[in-house]
Formats: sequence, structure tokens, C-alpha cells
Amino acid sequence: MADRGLGKISGDTLEAFSARTARSRVLPPGLVERFYAEHCRVRAAANIPTNHQMFILESTRRMTVGAAMCVATGRPAMAPFANPGQFDDRLNESMQQGNWSDAKLFTEMLRVFLDGVEADYSPRDSC
Repeated sequence: MADRGLGKISGDTLEAFSARTARSRVLPPGLVERFYAEHCRVRAAANIPTNHQMFILESTRRMTVGAAMCVATGRPAMAPFANPGQFDDRLNESMQQGNWSDAKLFTEMLRVFLDGVEADYSPRDSC
């Protein structure tokens, strides 16, 4: 599995990013477009189909912004169920035992998403 540079993301890093995101109402003109253009070139070099390059970028951006907004607004990473009776007992138990910090949830969300992308675009053997 290729290293995607996610590494360990500390709670302090997420909080700092969240604070900057919440404060900045408008990004400098062209900044996001330059970022997207560069990352599309990287994805093209990795043979990601053109029609999926922006999907990957925009999906990742939305996950990042969504996670930052949850931290900035004080919403817990995994809120307890308001009505646990609606859910399977095993799921309730899992939620009670889980240690879902903002950093862990964000890292795992991106890892699982990128694992799926990697599986979808990895060369396949003919059978």
C-alpha cells in the first residue's frame, strides 16, 4: 500500500486547521483552482482517469472541510445515539466502546476512502 502522506494527525493540528478555516471567509482568488490543477496533474501521472480526478479532489476536500467544521463548532466526532433502541445491540456496544477522537475519525475516513480509490484504479490481472 502506498504511503499517502496522511501520517499521524494530531488533535492540535485539526484544531488549528479548523480555527483557520472558520476565520477565513474567502480564499485568495485562484488558490483552490491552482491547487486542483496541480493535483490533477499528479493524478494524471498516476493514470487516474480524467473523469475521476476532480471527483477524488472534491470528495477529499469536502471530507476535510466537514471534519474541520465539526471541530470548530464543538460537535463530537461520534456523538452518542439519542435513541439507542433504534439500533442493533452490537452497534450500540461498539459505539460505547469506541474511542473515536476527531483525529482518529478523520484519519480513518480518509484512509478508507483512499483505499477504495486505490483498489478501483489499481491494475487488475486478467482472469
